[in-house]
Amino acid sequence: MGSPFRTSHWLCIALLIQLSIPARALDMGDPAAAELELQALVQEWELAIDENPSPDAGISLGRSLQALGIVERQLGKANEAIRHLTRACELLRGDPGLPDAREALALCLQDLGQLERSEEILRDVIKAREEQSSNSLSLIDSLDHLALNLLQQGRYTEVGALLDQALDATPADQFVRRARILSHRGRLRHTLGSHAKAIEDFSAAQELGREDPELSLSIRSQRALSLLRLGHSVEGEAETRAVADKARELFHSDPIKALPYINNQGTLALSQGDPEEGKAAFSEALEIATTRLGPEHPALITHFNNLGTAEQMLGDYPAADEALQRALRLQRQLHGDGAHLRTAEILRNLARNALLMESNDSRERVDAATRSGLELLEELVLHGSERDRLNFLERFDLVSLPCIEGDAIAIANVLLASKGRLLDSMLGGLSQEPLPDWTQIQNALPPNSAFIDACRFQPLDSELGPQYGAILVTPTDLPQWIPLGSESQLLDWLSVMRERLVWQSAVIAGDQEAKAPALTLQIILKGLENEFWEPVARLLSPEVDHVAFSPDGALHFLPLAALLDSEGKPLCHRLHQVTRVASGRDLTRTSVLKRMDSAPWTVLTISDFPSPESPPEPHTLQAILSDLEPMPGTSREADSLRRLAPKDSLFLQGREVTEERMASLPDTNSVLHLGCHAFYTGPDAPSSSTALDFDESAELLRSSGLVLYRGARWDLQLPETGDDLLFPEEIAELDLKGTRLVTLSSCDSGAGTPVNGEGLLGLQRAFIQAGASEVAVALWPVSDQSTPAFMERFYQLALHSERIGQALWQTQSEYLPKATDAGFEASVLRYAPFNLSQTGPLQGGDKIDLEPLKSHRPTWPFLVLVIVAAVAARWLTKRLLRHARKDIKK
Repeated sequence: MGSPFRTSHWLCIALLIQLSIPARALDMGDPAAAELELQALVQEWELAIDENPSPDAGISLGRSLQALGIVERQLGKANEAIRHLTRACELLRGDPGLPDAREALALCLQDLGQLERSEEILRDVIKAREEQSSNSLSLIDSLDHLALNLLQQGRYTEVGALLDQALDATPADQFVRRARILSHRGRLRHTLGSHAKAIEDFSAAQELGREDPELSLSIRSQRALSLLRLGHSVEGEAETRAVADKARELFHSDPIKALPYINNQGTLALSQGDPEEGKAAFSEALEIATTRLGPEHPALITHFNNLGTAEQMLGDYPAADEALQRALRLQRQLHGDGAHLRTAEILRNLARNALLMESNDSRERVDAATRSGLELLEELVLHGSERDRLNFLERFDLVSLPCIEGDAIAIANVLLASKGRLLDSMLGGLSQEPLPDWTQIQNALPPNSAFIDACRFQPLDSELGPQYGAILVTPTDLPQWIPLGSESQLLDWLSVMRERLVWQSAVIAGDQEAKAPALTLQIILKGLENEFWEPVARLLSPEVDHVAFSPDGALHFLPLAALLDSEGKPLCHRLHQVTRVASGRDLTRTSVLKRMDSAPWTVLTISDFPSPESPPEPHTLQAILSDLEPMPGTSREADSLRRLAPKDSLFLQGREVTEERMASLPDTNSVLHLGCHAFYTGPDAPSSSTALDFDESAELLRSSGLVLYRGARWDLQLPETGDDLLFPEEIAELDLKGTRLVTLSSCDSGAGTPVNGEGLLGLQRAFIQAGASEVAVALWPVSDQSTPAFMERFYQLALHSERIGQALWQTQSEYLPKATDAGFEASVLRYAPFNLSQTGPLQGGDKIDLEPLKSHRPTWPFLVLVIVAAVAARWLTKRLLRHARKDIKK
């Protein structure tokens, strides 16, 4: 028999269409017919080779087997495809077409979950294509395929680099190819929770991919899902329905191609609280996939997980468990037990289902889900970008399941393993040593002390909304888990507190017509204590007088020193110290702290700021800066500190305090004191319903800052390095290693955006990133007239004792009277906002016994004092009002 010279229609199509386009189906018209014809062609070449073997015949057989493997993969017959493609690779050895056949084999292996073997082949293919240097487009597609492989493996950092490399190498006129790569980068960003950036990529891809209907539909669907995740529900829902209708029309004869769109419809139904519709959609998708791909195909993982979620919402927990267990089994066949986002999600769903069923193995399931989430966090801490990690923490809840379970030791260890991990990575704190457990925290505590580790979590009944709780660790007892109040209660109390502070400031300014809010500060501060401190205080022994407190969420905004017990006694009168830490791990740091008097200080104060040269646009940062008032009290503050500062300390004022000067501060200072304006433009409180996206809301990373001498003249056109505004990322670049204390004697310097498990994004965090050991800030605007004497006493006590946290707390106890005192509310306004965060061990000790310094300042005429105080109070009222007008999201 002679060689089969006839040209197969299907062979031509299969080999002309590059194998490197798995995201869209091969347009064969009738793949089943193609398979039959290609099988016949392979048999003819087999017979031809038997009769007359030749290298050319072997190459032709290899190409026929390659084409058959492509079609079989399209038909979902991955095992048959692998067998034929493996033989094709053997026959094509030495042929320029070998990389194409090997790439097709790698994609089939990937379909079956053999990701590591697939990755190995793809890397060899890329190397071969780089050596060939004849088809750059094939190389680009191979890079894209490797990126998708690694995306499935959860190796997100490598994925981003490969996709960027592929995109950079793709010619501008390759519209469809660029669209495909952009869509894959969007998938990566969506996976990491960066939904705003994902939408940007999907929108750009959609513009480029209009020539390919299937690709365009896929991109529209992915974009709609990101819109939904971002909270843009109206647009996302409309687009999801439109895409689903288009998919039914486009894939009427081949319904398996409509699976992603059916799934998305089900996801939308769940988000709208319709689990019945969701279950119907997921069941339909599962039936189509099982019929076409078989019961063990990896593509079924998503369908089973989704179906389990719908069954859980319907209250059919056994059915949910069955679906989720099947999803987990297939996922582990695909990825093993390693860190992977989808594995962590399935384990979390299974654990929640066990809690709902009150299953005997609920604790084991919670432990498994928690371990998986922490492994994933560790991977992102080591390899992800800051925004990747922040977005992950906003969306992947690591603490709620242990909190629902109520195992105090488990909760304590989860908080130690997760809280502040991102900040640790920025501080270079990622050592090879294992993370501490609660026993190491216990051993680090001095006598008569306690550590309170607070957290925000979602209860099993989602209708209750986010709740708060705390772990109590003492030097002698096992950890205890203490439920606290709800987030809605906390936000309500903080809102009415802000209103009352605004009114109190107006009264001090002389506004006799200001209408008093219904609730007094005494009632508010007792309410906050009852819900968020007293449940813990009940369990503290009478001997405890030093406490380290690690807040979470809106608990960062608690004025702890002023919280009142039932007798009207402020907390600062009941304890020697409450200081803040980002995580319990801070208490185990062993670095030697520099003494405050062991090196010079740097004291920077600004009394007046040059005004803007032109009127600003309203409701902008420029408008806020243009409204800054003079701060004459900072000169008095500097004079007070001059009396206490060590020899050779540096005092700069006014025009000397610039961004350039800040960048060249002495690196040997023990103290950095800043008396200037600060600003905060972000939300006053977290939302209970919508997770933050730090790509869509990138301005949150720059929502706070310090205003130096020329800062009021800030303009977007100015170079950032000389605008005299210090944003957090610029502060973090300062070299403050060895600086013991940074004090921000500035309004709102303690404000920031809460991130689950990571504290506040703001100035306090930035100075700790820069290397400072302890940072003192203010939670709300303070008067520069009352602050100098307060700061003088604080520094006097700190110098004498070297216990800085206790010195600040004790200063507050001296300045804050009991609630029955007539001046209580004014004192809270002036002295309660200060708090200190530290990154070292908790220092215990008795009350600091030291008489105040006698003032050497001249006695001002009484009238001048009244005028100055009134001006300051009016300015303070304006600052507080600005905050009061912000909507506190509920």
